[in-house]
Amino acid sequence: MKNTLEEVRELYAGLLLDLQQMHPTIAAMLVRDFSRLREQSIVQGLPYYTITLPAIAKWLESSLSTGCLKDNRPHHCGRLSKIDSRPATCWSLFSLIFESDGTLRSDLDVSAIASLRQVLLLAKKLRVECKEKYVENAIDDFRDIEKCLPSSWPDTWDCDNPLWANRFGHPIWGIPSEEHGQALLFDLDPAMLQLDFDPDWEGFRRLSARFLHQCGEFDPFAVRPKHGPGAVSDKHLEFVKYDFKYWSERLESVFPYDFHASNSFTVPDYVVYREFPSQLYAVPKTQSGPRLIAAEPTAHQWIQGGIQKWLEESISRTFLKDSIDFRSQETSKSLALRASIDQSFATVDLSSASDRLTTRLVEYVFQGNRYLLDALHACRTRVLHISDGEFILLRKYSTQGSAVIFPIQTIVYTLLSLWALAITRGLTDYDDIVELAPSVRVFGDDIIVPTDAYPVLKSLFETCLLKVNTTKSHASGFFREACGMDAYAGVDVTPAYFREEYSSSPTSLSSVIECANNFHMKGYWNTADALLKTVPESELKLLPYGGINFTSPWREPERYDSAASGGRALQILTFSGQSFQHLRSRWNADLHRTEYQVIDVTAKVPRRLGEGEGGLAQFFHSFESYDSSERRKRPTPEFYSSGEPSTPLLRKKKRWVSE
Repeated sequence: MKNTLEEVRELYAGLLLDLQQMHPTIAAMLVRDFSRLREQSIVQGLPYYTITLPAIAKWLESSLSTGCLKDNRPHHCGRLSKIDSRPATCWSLFSLIFESDGTLRSDLDVSAIASLRQVLLLAKKLRVECKEKYVENAIDDFRDIEKCLPSSWPDTWDCDNPLWANRFGHPIWGIPSEEHGQALLFDLDPAMLQLDFDPDWEGFRRLSARFLHQCGEFDPFAVRPKHGPGAVSDKHLEFVKYDFKYWSERLESVFPYDFHASNSFTVPDYVVYREFPSQLYAVPKTQSGPRLIAAEPTAHQWIQGGIQKWLEESISRTFLKDSIDFRSQETSKSLALRASIDQSFATVDLSSASDRLTTRLVEYVFQGNRYLLDALHACRTRVLHISDGEFILLRKYSTQGSAVIFPIQTIVYTLLSLWALAITRGLTDYDDIVELAPSVRVFGDDIIVPTDAYPVLKSLFETCLLKVNTTKSHASGFFREACGMDAYAGVDVTPAYFREEYSSSPTSLSSVIECANNFHMKGYWNTADALLKTVPESELKLLPYGGINFTSPWREPERYDSAASGGRALQILTFSGQSFQHLRSRWNADLHRTEYQVIDVTAKVPRRLGEGEGGLAQFFHSFESYDSSERRKRPTPEFYSSGEPSTPLLRKKKRWVSE
């Protein structure tokens, strides 16, 4: 069986054939460039494709924004010669974009930008284990960020019964005084407070209060809790999530156990009031480093899910409804595509966004709704377990893994972005500021604002201890990147990614087919064919061919619906229309239709049943999580299963389906 490096090299061989057809004028030079890539991979191995080339892609994007090749060149990106500043790596494609002096060509080929990014980013998201040193570096960075954040205000987030106070002045430092002002600035660069404009923090505080007023009153007894799919930190205690054997005193003060975790409005004798820490995990992301996520305690996860739902539903009642959409990123993608033409919008990305969101900033923004602030305090996990014997008291509001962190950071960053735009336009009337809301789009840490507001936004965020990722933020030039849309001059230049090699794992079949379909849709047919050849013929011949239905230029087409498979099923996409004729067929006399034998990945979800009390509570809470229209469409017996779902058991299975 071929190793991963060999498979990646074969994909690049297929990509070479595709690029030669797309760029026939440089076909011979492409052979030379790809030969150089292969030689470098012999020296560096797989990290050359997963780490080195993606670093060159970042440099390319930054150069596109500035309009010339930047001096801070990454490794393996040296000049071709003294008179030619274009890199020797992939010189043929760089030559279609940049002049020999490093400036952008007036007649640059936009398709060459898409092709070059495809070469550099093909294996960036390949799911392979990163070295232990990269995991340790990520955890060290996590610790360093935490040390740079100020502690929570006294008697607030770190105590059981917070004493909230009205916060004025700077969102992080308040109003400095001789008594304690300097102590608060122990780790802050003074330049971060010396802005070139008046931030008018009192105006920002009132804007946040207006948003919270429109959200409406927060009623803890109207919250509908729910569990998320993630792990929990107290899983080692071997109890089913819905039994709720542990509850914390802080939760009890706002979300009483008898109402939010019981079906009979009583507290069972087995309940113990105890608060567990969250547990830090390194989840594979790329070979250059993992993603750090914390598993929350069971009780906290349950309540966080309910608050998340309340926040997302409340947005529709506020002026931020035109800036935030938790269900779709299509508007953000459209704006990014438009901005790559007229440069009217800047796309902004934050580094370690959730890890830099301090409790002080969250308190400042949400202080206008004390009941909501109490709820956010009650469900927040204060202590994080990093490794054996290492526990830290968090200064950030929460790590990734909390159900409320995404809506909270989206709201905070949207209000800050809107305020930055108001400062830029010189607006002070709140009705005028509210009218600017459609000009701002935020999804997590993906931010889109009018280009003229970018300098103010950057300064405003940095003074709040948030870090703008300048390498992935674009306010000049014709390149924009947001919510999975990479665009240049109105052209979608988003690459296709090779994510997972074929293996005995059932998930690998789905991943390989979907990756091949993505390459095929973007015109890299030889690359897609090379990827499909890694699938055994015995399985490949059982896959139907599906026609492509373009509902959006950047949305993947849906797979065919199969009643037998219970939804979407695997198929190989083509531009020649749907075809089942090569498959084995039969006539179903009961259903009076022709059926075809295909292979698909099925999932069986084992469930652990808890005690009767928890099982009944699960039923009532789960049923209430669906609105009346959904109940009519999906009667209870069809979608409800009692017990805690475990890791799905996946397997490949032959089944009979109709067209």
